[in-house]
Amino acid sequence: MKRPTATNSVPFRLETFYAGVLHGWGHMVDHRRGGERAMTATLRGDWDGAVLTLDQTWEPDGAPAERRIWRIRPTADGYTGTAPSVVGAATARWDGDTLRWSYQADITVAARTWRLTCEEELALQTDNVAVSQLRISKFGLLIAEVRLIVSRAKPAA
Repeated sequence: MKRPTATNSVPFRLETFYAGVLHGWGHMVDHRRGGERAMTATLRGDWDGAVLTLDQTWEPDGAPAERRIWRIRPTADGYTGTAPSVVGAATARWDGDTLRWSYQADITVAARTWRLTCEEELALQTDNVAVSQLRISKFGLLIAEVRLIVSRAKPAA
């Protein structure tokens, strides 16, 4: 997927970008059942000098809000992160100016727990805006995609 590149050539730092409160807007496409729904997100980041704590709450239209709290640490070539539903640790590596996350998560759907594979591309657009595309699959089959624009701007009333 080709996206506009950020104004600088140095990969952005999550601990700087996610400091404070950010807002997200986008949509989720359900390839399993068909359909698409809008969603919003609120993200709160706190960097203590070693660990970025990222508290995410997202709200798909017509569905209950979901929350995940990440603990993210920089590595030599990207990041590693943990969260309660993530199996083991998520890893992120730079591919040019795009950060590519990869992890598995146990998600409960209709009283059953599914182990899903998540692949996310995160690219800085400006100092205050990033674009995220998350692909969720099971057994190698794409079941959902989430696309979000994340910004420091507050939503319009």
